[in-house]
Amino acid sequence: MKTKPKIEPAHATGQDNVPKINLQEFLGTKSKEEIIATMLSLADNNAEVQKTLAFELNLKTGNISKITKDLLSEVDKLISKPPSG
Repeated sequence: MKTKPKIEPAHATGQDNVPKINLQEFLGTKSKEEIIATMLSLADNNAEVQKTLAFELNLKTGNISKITKDLLSEVDKLISKPPSG
């Protein structure tokens, strides 16, 4: 069984400002399996990536009730926060 590659965050490697075109070229050299492994690793290590992918999956599969529930949860969090300032 293949192990997932460990993807280090850009800030850990000192490469915060990798130009977008270089990323496009780099990803263009990867196989579908390598890109999937990279995306899974990113999702495992980053809650925002995981949320984004889950949202896209729910949208694609028509799971609107899950999207609605998540959005209402976010609204409730915002409403319950005391005003800052």
